[in-house]
Amino acid sequence: MRTGVSTGEDSLLQHRSFVAFWLARTCSSFGFQMLSVAVSWQIYAITHSAMALGMIGLMQFLPSVLLALPAGHLADQFDRRRIVVIGQLIEWAALLGLVALTLLHWADKLEIWGLVFLISLAKALEWPAITSMLPALVPPPILARAMAASSVGGQAAVIVGPTLGGLLYIAGPEVVYGV
Repeated sequence: MRTGVSTGEDSLLQHRSFVAFWLARTCSSFGFQMLSVAVSWQIYAITHSAMALGMIGLMQFLPSVLLALPAGHLADQFDRRRIVVIGQLIEWAALLGLVALTLLHWADKLEIWGLVFLISLAKALEWPAITSMLPALVPPPILARAMAASSVGGQAAVIVGPTLGGLLYIAGPEVVYGV
């Protein structure tokens, strides 16, 4: 078993499509983790309610449960890149909504819950497409390394993303949503 960084043809860095995929997926994961912290702080600041805060978790969880099978079917039937792009555009639009509502001081729990649900809905729809794209980006001999690198990016986001989100929240939730 080889260890260390490869620099030849078997290097992940030689596969531009994988590098682009890894960067996009890792950045998106960081953003979602940062968003989770920001909306939680914002909803609690607005409502001072543990129940309202708990609803954020429900809004993030429900779409993945409700759409697990249909989203997998979509990924099998349609262009996966298109599904991912559409999902990212929906997330982007919802984040713009969060920025606007926050800057205009119109944000309330129902609007925040709705936009978080929409973001989570888009993530749930794109997740099977994203995860099934990886084998098409690298040759089979380095697929395991590509999967490991993808996992490391996701885990780094889970660990570091909330901290970054909390630090940026000091400047305001709109800063986190804008990032």
